[in-house]
Amino acid sequence: MTVRRDGTYVWATWLSRLMAGDSSCEWGAWFKSHFQGYAKAPSDFDLAAWTIKHTRLLRELRIERQAAGDQILIEEQTQFYYERPSTGLVVSGKPDLLTISGDTVWVYDAKTGQPRTGDTVQVMIYMYCTPRTNPAFQTKTLKGVVVYENNRVEIPPSAINAEFERNFNYFLDILDSDIEPTRAWGRQSLTVPRWGGLLLASVAPPLSIVSMQRCGAKSVHHRTSQLPLF
Repeated sequence: MTVRRDGTYVWATWLSRLMAGDSSCEWGAWFKSHFQGYAKAPSDFDLAAWTIKHTRLLRELRIERQAAGDQILIEEQTQFYYERPSTGLVVSGKPDLLTISGDTVWVYDAKTGQPRTGDTVQVMIYMYCTPRTNPAFQTKTLKGVVVYENNRVEIPPSAINAEFERNFNYFLDILDSDIEPTRAWGRQSLTVPRWGGLLLASVAPPLSIVSMQRCGAKSVHHRTSQLPLF
């Protein structure tokens, strides 16, 4: 059952895709930030194959860094909850791996698909939020690495500068707003979702099948009373 969240909650990947332009639909990220309990796409073969590849890539990375003598932080040890001082919005994320070598903390995220700008932005968000939520990292230098199967993209500490912070807050303003963004309509057919008996998008024709851009949702048909798959 879909219900409104008690407060605005943003998962880092929703924000990174929006910031990088990998997702042009602001409404999808806004909706997930303000609501929970919506229907999600079921697991399929593609997800299983991705999970296997990702698990292997991450395991090999962990073994590499352990052999180099780094201190390793994984899973729940890496998760953060950054609360925006001005509004209380929470940004959460979970880097695949944090390693500590001397005064440097390396932030790693493994990717098995084609490189995207959003991959780099995602790690930059991790680099911004991690020291602001973990006092142990506040005096250390943070460097980021996006790990692909055949190459790596390193992100220097200088990337987390005043300009990045301005852009970070600019896009958070969109998700933090109580005003629902206009939904982008395109070729894919989805029924207009309802919440509490009311259409979530006032621009949508009532009780009809309409064309809607992906908006981060799976391309499927469903009844009006159901909610979009994300």
